[in-house]
Amino acid sequence: MERDNTLSELATALRTARNLRGLSIEETSKLLLMSDKQIVGLENDDHSHFYTPYFAEKATTSYAEFLGLDTSLYKIAPIISALNPDPPHTPLHSKGQQRISALKAHIRFGLAPIAWICLGFLVTVALFATLQLLRTIRG
Repeated sequence: MERDNTLSELATALRTARNLRGLSIEETSKLLLMSDKQIVGLENDDHSHFYTPYFAEKATTSYAEFLGLDTSLYKIAPIISALNPDPPHTPLHSKGQQRISALKAHIRFGLAPIAWICLGFLVTVALFATLQLLRTIRG
């Protein structure tokens, strides 16, 4: 239960520090380039608005440092990782890797014939230009 208390204390500290600085949730989200839901989530121990515990950890650290809180007082990484060690969905970076692999396969197999056609066209044009040049010189 110590983890819950520590995370709860951190959330309370984030909300209190933001209020003491006179910042609204909207202002804070714009300054930190996060959504309003993410800011509210960090202040309420709700990390469901982040794709992975890693993103939640980094956002929490950034928000705490932005507000001038001493992040060494809170063990942020173990707390958030313990919340959700195995996310039920595929992380965003894995989806990106899948898209890149599909694109590479498409380029390798789908665009290769086009490359050969273009190369053949360029060789034909070069030969035609060379023949025209030879005819002009001889003629």
